[in-house]
Amino acid sequence: MIRNFNEKDFEALTDIFWLTSAKTDFESSDAKSSFQKKYLDDYLFHDDFIGLVYLEDDKVVGYIVGLLNLKDSYIINHKMLKLFHNDISPRSTELHINFHPKYQGGGKGSKLISEFEKLVKSKNGENIFLITAKDARNVSFYQRNGYDVKSNKISQGSEIIMMGKCVK
Repeated sequence: MIRNFNEKDFEALTDIFWLTSAKTDFESSDAKSSFQKKYLDDYLFHDDFIGLVYLEDDKVVGYIVGLLNLKDSYIINHKMLKLFHNDISPRSTELHINFHPKYQGGGKGSKLISEFEKLVKSKNGENIFLITAKDARNVSFYQRNGYDVKSNKISQGSEIIMMGKCVK
């Protein structure tokens, strides 16, 4: 089942976030907290937040979150997004999707993305984008779901890409 995120889901999303995070080594607990704040909490508690959760047996096993129709001021003040500032079209929504490792596969992520796209469209969003590493294993997942590479940049010696899809 897929439903809208609510605040009671926060702990489950936090658990999934850390189970799936590529970054696991932090110089301090403050650095770890800051990382979570930037890549999860700031989305969940932002005025333009939209999000869905995927449930199995009444347990949150995956989520997709984003900020609807990102504002230019947000983009230019975000470390990663500002690299793609000129590539992000108006009425764009950023997405982040994660599933508990035990529940990955079987089309759940594709169902969640499809529902997210409908939600963005219903709120007059026109484009959805994400940023990932060029060689990340999730690239093929996004391509199967209709997301194309729109731009690439180098950040801290690694190639990162912006992928996107029009949903209007």
